[in-house]
Amino acid sequence: MIWAAEDVGSEILYTKNQTMEMEPHHAQSIFQKTYKGNWIMGEMQGIGKYTLSEGEFYYGYFKNNIPNGHGIRKFANGDLYDGQYVDGYQSG
Repeated sequence: MIWAAEDVGSEILYTKNQTMEMEPHHAQSIFQKTYKGNWIMGEMQGIGKYTLSEGEFYYGYFKNNIPNGHGIRKFANGDLYDGQYVDGYQSG
């Protein structure tokens, strides 16, 4: 995973652009993902916000690049989950 860093004051904003080929017409779709928060030894650690270009986001605690601890997730359909995560999975 390659991220581009941009200094936005006291934090660093990490952005990843991903292009996906789609069959059968070989159209391209570009997804942009951003992470703003703690970044330790190349991994998302501590509190941060991970946003997808489709309007989906997760704001909360990360451990080893995955949600771990309390967090809020907004899904593309508008649903919200506010609760605990364990190893990237909703718990409770």
